[in-house]
Amino acid sequence: MYRISDESGNIYTQYTYLKEADFEKMIVANSDRIFGEEGIYFNIKKLIGTPKKGATIPDGYFLDLTFHNDPRLYLVEIELNSHDVYGHIGEQLLRFGISTESDKYKIKNCLISEVNKDKSRKQKLENYFFKSKYQNINELLDKVIFENRPAAIIVIDEATEELYNVMAQLTMSTEVIEAQTYICREK
Repeated sequence: MYRISDESGNIYTQYTYLKEADFEKMIVANSDRIFGEEGIYFNIKKLIGTPKKGATIPDGYFLDLTFHNDPRLYLVEIELNSHDVYGHIGEQLLRFGISTESDKYKIKNCLISEVNKDKSRKQKLENYFFKSKYQNINELLDKVIFENRPAAIIVIDEATEELYNVMAQLTMSTEVIEAQTYICREK
């Protein structure tokens, strides 16, 4: 566990989340800082895929618009490192890969629906379209869902060697973001 000290001598210690739901609330509240302001985080929890054939419920989606001509869609899994890497996280990533192949239209429709409900998302996309080669949300989502394979992001409080071993066995491109909360214990 890390400890941080600032110039005033205040000590910050890592807060340990006991419930994944509390950790997830922090991630959603800070999604622009965690994923980047150039993209759009969608806090969507809907079943994708076919039940009994790899169906899953991602914790969210991140549409990365950082590179104007190379956007990317990520399925997001928010986890605590105390969860079973092999039986839970690995299985979830495998289901992501299966479900993104079998339920592309549902993913696209969910994202379009969320964009249509939110003026700030619409405006961010309009600004993006002005700078990119894409003309509208349909064209953009066709690119990131149908032409490119969606990838995955695991947001976790602490990545382990076991997590990277599991990721190495999967064909779906997967990134890891470590996110932690620190509490100030004044001197």
